[in-house]
Amino acid sequence: MGRRAVGTTKTGRFMNPTDQARKEARKRELKKNKKQRMQVRTSVLKARQPDQILIELEEYDKMELDPSAEADIGGGSAVGFSDGERLALRVIQEKRRKLLETYDRILSMVQRESPDEAGKLVAARQEYEQRRQQRALFYEQVRAAENVDTSSIPLPSLPPGATQAPGFPPVFPGGAIPPPSSVFSADGGLLPGILKASAPPPRKKPDRKPAGPPPGPPPDLSDCEDEPPSAKPPPAQPLQQKSIRFSDEPAPPGEKAPAPAP
Repeated sequence: MGRRAVGTTKTGRFMNPTDQARKEARKRELKKNKKQRMQVRTSVLKARQPDQILIELEEYDKMELDPSAEADIGGGSAVGFSDGERLALRVIQEKRRKLLETYDRILSMVQRESPDEAGKLVAARQEYEQRRQQRALFYEQVRAAENVDTSSIPLPSLPPGATQAPGFPPVFPGGAIPPPSSVFSADGGLLPGILKASAPPPRKKPDRKPAGPPPGPPPDLSDCEDEPPSAKPPPAQPLQQKSIRFSDEPAPPGEKAPAPAP
């Protein structure tokens, strides 16, 4: 198939000269602005942050894979955290698809400019996919558990005619749930609790009397060789009494009289 002539329409009808000139001018303008439009698209992609795109994707995953929200697979119900944030499931999937396409365009642009940064973006994308798989697995498990009929689960029962099996705790009347088996001892009694230490038993006093002194006379301390000999203190000297005597009185015998004052 070749290119269609400028002077004809899609149906093959002839175009008047005015429309032909307008069409030719439009072609030249688009060709001229092609480089400028590519620069605008590149600048728009550079303005987007890859980390912010992954955060938005996780927010939409929380809305889509929320076990507490009732989501309709057909897209009729709405899911979300509150009334102001409730979105239809098909809207969430469409927004998620557009965000992933934007992330892929950014990755292609970064691979051409800096391959090292592209490796970090690929690793971040893989971590996000792993978190989404874990969230989806938890969502499926919760949904499967909600659909289980508990009345159909068989429960163990005692044999007919036996009220209590040996080695098991007693069965309480009225259908009450007995406490765990670890509470009972081997003889059927209660074990002491582990939350609070029990008081130690009181210590018994000994019946015997304390030992007395050793037999025999006490040792002579003077016989010890390590003890130095005791030194006798010097005899005390008698105190001399002083008396006051006037110059007119005679001096007692043995003392010299003082000289008179000039």
